[in-house]
Amino acid sequence: MPPVVFALAAAVGFYAASRLIAAMVGQAPPDQMQGDAAATATSDCARDLGQLEWDATAGVYRPKA
Repeated sequence: MPPVVFALAAAVGFYAASRLIAAMVGQAPPDQMQGDAAATATSDCARDLGQLEWDATAGVYRPKA
C-alpha cells in the first residue's frame, strides 16, 4: 500500500507544479508580449525574391542581379 500512496502523492505534486508553471507563463509582461506579436506578424508572409541563382562560394541561393 505505501507505494500506491507515494505514487498518488507524486502525481498530485506534478499536477500542482504543472498548473503553477502554466500560470507563471501566462503572466508575461505586456511589453514582451507586444514584441512577440510584432515579430510574428512580419514573419508570416514570405518575400518574393524573383529568380534565384546558386552562389557556390557562399553555398546559398541569391537573387539574380
